[in-house]
Amino acid sequence: MFLLSSLFALIFVPLLCSSQCPLIYKRFSPEHSFCKSRNPQCTIFSSGLQSFQEKEEILREHNKYRSKCALGNEREAGGLPTAADMMEMVWDEELAAIAQKWAEQCEFYHDCNTCREVNSYNVGQNIGYKQWSCPNRGCWSADKLHPRNWTAIIQMFIDEIKLFDKNLVKSIQFDARKAFGHLTQIIWAKTWRIGCGYVAHLQGNEYRQLYVCNYGPGGNIISKPVYATGKPCSQCPANTCCGASCKQRNNYPGLCRILGDKDVPMYRNARKSIFYADFGKSSLSDNPMSATGVNNW
Repeated sequence: MFLLSSLFALIFVPLLCSSQCPLIYKRFSPEHSFCKSRNPQCTIFSSGLQSFQEKEEILREHNKYRSKCALGNEREAGGLPTAADMMEMVWDEELAAIAQKWAEQCEFYHDCNTCREVNSYNVGQNIGYKQWSCPNRGCWSADKLHPRNWTAIIQMFIDEIKLFDKNLVKSIQFDARKAFGHLTQIIWAKTWRIGCGYVAHLQGNEYRQLYVCNYGPGGNIISKPVYATGKPCSQCPANTCCGASCKQRNNYPGLCRILGDKDVPMYRNARKSIFYADFGKSSLSDNPMSATGVNNW
């Protein structure tokens, strides 16, 4: 199922209309990716996500694998343990817009951390590409391009499981000889928002399909757990449902689904409470909680 947060949509569209480079982004970095124009040295044949189904594909492939790991069905890496707090991902238009701007730079490397930051959290990133021959400029029309394939790119990230070790789940450490950061960002439990961008561009005598996904809150924090191990659903945020507790059909067993479009995950029994500015009715208890995806105030 494709979920779009109406809160982010309502806030972000006027923000786009009011400025080509909103002040908040300039505060994060004068080189913020959203503020960049298309790379004038890059010949782009196709740009941007073209359909609702494309977004659904991205969400489906991420959540399907997160569910597999949460339920303990990933046998590679020595057999990953079950996850107690794995969130179901939803689509984020702001993250997607920033990812698209970076894709239009036609660069196969990450922008800086503050260059993709948003007001609510730090942002992680995965980038991948497929490259094809383009003899005699035969790919210069969009109908000559290979179909974009998010499923294949996401599977490339997931295939890094062959380099991973289950013992790293409780405290992530990285080894330059083993690149598995794309994988661990995909299964980072507290990451719950994703937005992606795409371009097909000329690359010498070939053309490249460049795929960029931004994730919030970003994962891959050294010495932090990829996820909490334990019974699936047992450590979900208070304002989520999981498994049988979801009234609507749940396509991804073991994943914590946020209940409201405007909600952010409220984690129980946090060591330090963070105030959440919601003055409406709430069914949550008065236990100390922390919110992921809102600002401290």
